[in-house]
Formats: sequence, structure tokens, C-alpha cells
Amino acid sequence: MDYKEKIIKIANDILDNKISIIEGARKLNGFQFGYNLENNKSLLFFVGVASETDHLPFGDVRKKWSHDALAEKDKEIKTTEDYYMNNAKIACRELIKLFEGSP
Repeated sequence: MDYKEKIIKIANDILDNKISIIEGARKLNGFQFGYNLENNKSLLFFVGVASETDHLPFGDVRKKWSHDALAEKDKEIKTTEDYYMNNAKIACRELIKLFEGSP
């Protein structure tokens, strides 16, 4: 799977609620450099989300957090995801449109 297919898959997974916006942003952040996408507005949106949310626990790191602390962070995650929802969907659709069918 090339990088375009990976970006399309992540964008579709966000749109289909298979992964959260923040998780998707963290995955898409890895495509910022090395793929001639440094100035892509849609990708930069997700780079910003990843940067703004890097303090929020996802994945295995959650095992190291207390239940009470996770409950508070989960509220913040929900609020943050709600805040970014509309723009994330737009950015995902733009990334899919850009890379679908491109060589």
C-alpha cells in the first residue's frame, strides 16, 4: 500500500468512525514530510490537531493512567473531537478527493 492509499484509508476510517479524529490526526501527521505534502491545507489541519492534542492519552499509554485521570481526559477528548468534527470531515473528503485515482 503506497502513501496515497494509506492516507485515503485513514481519512475513510475517520469518516466511518473506525478511528477517532485525534487518532487519525496522529497517523496522518506522519505524512507531513517526505511526500511533498508540507503545504497541503487538509493535511496541515490534522498536523495541527495532532499537535494540539498530544497531551491526550490514546493506545497503550492509557494503561499507565489512573481511572480518575482517564475519566477527566476522556471528557476533554470528547469535547475536542466535537470541536474539530466538521473541519475534520471536510479535510478527510479533500484528502480522499486529492488522492483517489491519482497515479
